[in-house]
Amino acid sequence: MSDVPYPYYRESVKHTRTSLEGLDLLSSAVLILDPDDGVTYANPAAENLLESSFKMLAQQRFPDLFVNGHELEPVLRQARDHEFADKRLDLTLER
Repeated sequence: MSDVPYPYYRESVKHTRTSLEGLDLLSSAVLILDPDDGVTYANPAAENLLESSFKMLAQQRFPDLFVNGHELEPVLRQARDHEFADKRLDLTLER
């Protein structure tokens, strides 16, 4: 885990919320994760797709939302390291 606690990230996103308002209008799901894969932003389309409110999403790590979330962790690490490639991954949402 990073040295900066999750509330810092949530607060920083809250302060920049106005800069993210355009993302709320998209029909595509958009999530912003902190360095530890915690959800710091989810637009309404993401909340709908994941069947969960941002308030609930912000309390857990993104991979933990899925039964096979351990398969997602290397993909997220590659994205953080700018190792972009076409990735396809089938995940099962935890209910």
